[in-house]
Amino acid sequence: MKRTVLFTAGVTFAAAVLTAIIIYFIISFVSPVSVAGLWNDVGAYSLSVKYYERQYEKTGDEGDLLTLCLKTDEYEDAKRASFYLAILTGKENFNAICESEDAKVSLAVSAYDYYYGKYAVAEYYRVGINAAISVAERSQNDGYTRYNPYYVLLNDGKIGLTESDREVLVAAAEEYVSSFPVEEQDGIRQELGL
Repeated sequence: MKRTVLFTAGVTFAAAVLTAIIIYFIISFVSPVSVAGLWNDVGAYSLSVKYYERQYEKTGDEGDLLTLCLKTDEYEDAKRASFYLAILTGKENFNAICESEDAKVSLAVSAYDYYYGKYAVAEYYRVGINAAISVAERSQNDGYTRYNPYYVLLNDGKIGLTESDREVLVAAAEEYVSSFPVEEQDGIRQELGL
C-alpha cells in the first residue's frame, strides 16, 4: 500500500513537472516577451535578453527593438548591444522614433543621445576607441546636446578608458568642438570636461 502511494505521488509529481516544462516552452514560442519579462523580474539578465531578442526576431516591430536595445548591457554584452543599436540608429525614421519616446517620458537625456551613447560605449568595448568615435561623429545632427556620445565616452567612469584611448578621444572631441561658433566653444569644452 505504501509503495503504491509513493509511486502514485512520484508519477503525479513527474507529470506536473513535465506539464510545467511543456507550458513554459509553448509560452516562450508563442509569446517570448512574456518569458522575457519573467526572467527580467527575477534578475536573470542573459535569459531575459535572449527572449527579448527572440521577440524582436519574431515580430520585427520597432517597439520590440527599442525594448531590446534598452535591455542590452553595452558594457557586458557589447557585441549584441552594438548589433541591435546599429539596426535601431540606422533606421530612416530613427529621429521620429526618438521624438515619440521623448514625448512619452521627460528626462534630462533625449532618447536620441541615450541610444547613441549606448551604441558608442558598445563599440568601444567591441572594437575600440576609433569605432566609438565613429559612432559619436555619426550621431551629430542638430548641433550640440549635452549628453552626446562624446560626453558619455569622456565622463562615464564605468568605461575605464586607457590613457592612450582618452588622448585619441580628447583630440576627436576637440575637433568636434571646433565645428561650433567660437563664442560657444569654451562652454562646450567645459561641459564635455576637456
